[in-house]
Amino acid sequence: MLKNSLFYKIYFSVLAVFAVLLVVALFLLGGWLKGYEAGQPATIVNKIIENNLKTGDVYALKTGANLALSPYDAEDAVNAAVKSKVEGKELSASSSAKRPEGCDMAYVVKSGDEKIMQVYLRRVGKASAIGTSKYEVMGCELDKSFYTEINLSMPENAEIEINGVPLDKNERKDVELTDSIKKELGNKEYNSRQTAKLKNLISADVTVTATQDGKKLEVVKNGNDISVLQFVEEKEKADILKFATDASKTYAAYMQEDSSLGKVAAYFDKKCEFYENIRTSLVMFALDHESYRFDDVKNGDVYKYSDDVYCCRVEFTQVLVRRGKEYKDHFKKNIFLKKSGKSYLVFDMQGIEG
Repeated sequence: MLKNSLFYKIYFSVLAVFAVLLVVALFLLGGWLKGYEAGQPATIVNKIIENNLKTGDVYALKTGANLALSPYDAEDAVNAAVKSKVEGKELSASSSAKRPEGCDMAYVVKSGDEKIMQVYLRRVGKASAIGTSKYEVMGCELDKSFYTEINLSMPENAEIEINGVPLDKNERKDVELTDSIKKELGNKEYNSRQTAKLKNLISADVTVTATQDGKKLEVVKNGNDISVLQFVEEKEKADILKFATDASKTYAAYMQEDSSLGKVAAYFDKKCEFYENIRTSLVMFALDHESYRFDDVKNGDVYKYSDDVYCCRVEFTQVLVRRGKEYKDHFKKNIFLKKSGKSYLVFDMQGIEG
């Protein structure tokens, strides 16, 4: 009887230990499976869909998943832009072969049939003994249709804010001077023009404010090009624009044999290379015509490099009338001028793209 009692004690003790080990093993396995599942690509992407895209909290991905966003975008603008694309639509994700460097797996998230986001994942740690790996978000970006790129130009001493956020000085680049301007400026100190390219902007309407020495500067928008205009006294500005526009029209008329070299010479520095090219070149592309006119004349963006060296923009359409038909040529240039007594002289003209 004693032997049976000892047997059962050992037997049930072994069962108890086995049961405890089984519970511990199941607990550990459950934790491992839970951790494994959380680190799998589909789970990570679905979490972004559920916690950020469906809830409208996309801006949180900027810090939580390295979402590519401009520092000049407000949280509500980003969330509103994405919400307008996903609200009431089915969201889905599928793997993508397009991967940036360092990415091990990529997914495309769609709202209905429209692509709205790319999610990039990378493996973390080594593969387990059974060949499994964990992943983490390396970064993500909204579809290119969300983003706007702004080209900004400004005086170097202007203080600029984009949507209320000061423009990073590291984004400002000096515009390289042309040889003709360098020659006119010599060793003088000058006010450099600067540009900045603002990428990954979501805001549909970018607000740019600028001041210079406490004075508010005019901001001109032309599509994705935004110019902050340097402060120039109104009379000086008006005089420069009138002279530059008259010089441009006279030059354009001369190139169509509607004006004389003598009239052109009144507006140009006769020692500059540009005038020398005019004087020595043949007018080879003039079109026979009975009359001409200038339409859509626009000018502006006066910039003072120094007290006696300037630049402004002039554009117009030169219309030639021949046998009742109209032929149009578009003039769009930066006009460079220098002070000459109480007036000015043009020393260069440079075409403007776009």
